[in-house]
Amino acid sequence: MPLNFLEDLKFYLIFLFILSILPMIIRIPYIVTVLAFSLMYVILAMSYNLILGYTGLFSLAHAAFFAVGAYTSALLSVDLKVQFTPALLLAGISSMVVAYGIIKVALKTSYHSFGLVTLAFSSILALVYKNWVEITRGPMGIPGIPRPYLELLSLRIEFFTDLQCYYLILTITALSVWFLSKIFRSRIGRALIAIRENQVLAESVGINSKKYMTLAFVLGAFFAGIAGSLYVHYVRYVNPESFSLSLTVTAITMVIIGGQGGFKGVLITAIALYMIPEFLRISPDWRDVLFGIVLLACARFFPEGIEGAFKLLFKRKSEVTENA
Repeated sequence: MPLNFLEDLKFYLIFLFILSILPMIIRIPYIVTVLAFSLMYVILAMSYNLILGYTGLFSLAHAAFFAVGAYTSALLSVDLKVQFTPALLLAGISSMVVAYGIIKVALKTSYHSFGLVTLAFSSILALVYKNWVEITRGPMGIPGIPRPYLELLSLRIEFFTDLQCYYLILTITALSVWFLSKIFRSRIGRALIAIRENQVLAESVGINSKKYMTLAFVLGAFFAGIAGSLYVHYVRYVNPESFSLSLTVTAITMVIIGGQGGFKGVLITAIALYMIPEFLRISPDWRDVLFGIVLLACARFFPEGIEGAFKLLFKRKSEVTENA
């Protein structure tokens, strides 16, 4: 196995172990809630990493995919009494369908117009959530979303407390990140990197760039929808104000600071950039200012993000070991 794969695997297992024991050590409900939201941001950031970090597509619709998943899961659970597992999967699939429609239009425009097209679709969806009152309940939102439960044959597993929900979210996050990491290291991931670096050259060696861009975009949307479903089942309420453009900006910031196309850096940044402002009680406006300062500092001192800093540190460590 490649050395960097083993290093990432070791880091990931330690990462999961720490997150699994923290709620047992710090028995504070507020901490459990912060950790649960941090995990949702991990899924959001890692899924956006597939779109921006690996493919180079600057999408401004990631919050919209999160919202589609959230509303799909909420409506299925509240209006149709659908169980959590099918509601979760359908939330991801519905986000994929919306993403497919967006990418088919966006790819017909220029590279520089791509972000504007995704922003336009995102704005349209926001208007739908606010004004289609018969379905979405408009600005009042949808309350009373049930907590998750699983039915396996005659066994019913309930996740009614925040702590029980946290471990369910941790499990789904672990599986999501594992699946995304498999894509990153697969032939698909290598093709996406080739497209990001030089689309013309990639196409000259037989890589269908539009096919791979579409695949990355809809897969990223699927996991954003999964995160949205987890969100509504945890807070038990959804309204249009929960999915503003700042959510997409947060995902972009996490990927850029973590290191586009990275693994360890994006994981750490997703947790840190949610938890630090939360613990410091920073208002949303000042949080955006903080993100801007961190982005500037990262661009100045670590152009390749935290992931690049990790690689540089490991390289220097190897050189010291060889010279010793």
